[in-house]
Amino acid sequence: MNPRTRDGELGLGGVAFYGNGAGKYARFAPASEGPTGRKFSHLEVYYLQQPNGGQFSLAVDDQDSEVVSTAADQETSGFAEIKTSAATGSFSVKTLGGDVRLFGAVLENDDPGVVYDSLGVNGAFAGLLATAMNEHHWAEQLQHRNSNLVILNYGTNESQYASDDQMQRYERELCEVVRRVRTALPSASILIVSPMDRGKHAPGGKVVTLPSIPKIVEMQRRVARETHCAFLNMFAAMGGEGTMARWH
Repeated sequence: MNPRTRDGELGLGGVAFYGNGAGKYARFAPASEGPTGRKFSHLEVYYLQQPNGGQFSLAVDDQDSEVVSTAADQETSGFAEIKTSAATGSFSVKTLGGDVRLFGAVLENDDPGVVYDSLGVNGAFAGLLATAMNEHHWAEQLQHRNSNLVILNYGTNESQYASDDQMQRYERELCEVVRRVRTALPSASILIVSPMDRGKHAPGGKVVTLPSIPKIVEMQRRVARETHCAFLNMFAAMGGEGTMARWH
């Protein structure tokens, strides 16, 4: 989120990576330890197609690379995919020339299981998705990923600034986020997850629950009910009022 990206085209996860000219690169690899993520059978890079776009290459295990052009008549989301035979090495993305904007990469294998994408911007409010993200662009990204379940877990950062006026704004913005997700993915389920307990120091040093946390939880519960979303009260699951003080 900086002045360079004023168009709101920030990919699915709210970040953009720029490369101008040849030689800029990033290298990715599967996990080297643990029972999962040790190999991948296909990879996909999300990028922006744009007028006067440049080129980048994709290479798996330092083998022959595939060249991708980002040039197009108008700005739209692009997706470059390579399938492999269960690669265990690495893959690299490297600019070859011109202006290139990337949004991230996906590594997956064909084993059974659940694919879970954890996408978060440090310090973000739900309003980030409702105001900073270009709706059409974000919808393209959501539709391509085609999730069965979208989980919206916000409220901790909002709780620091939750005056009555701001609470009304947070509610409007959360409703707008739900609307955008449902418009892009009408068949997907949506789960709203509340913030956990958050403490502050009261006079005398005692840790107490931030007063805004229960208000945000109830607001989110109301939005979930009115917009027909599932709701998980993480505040109650953690232990409710005063939990952070007990944990502390």
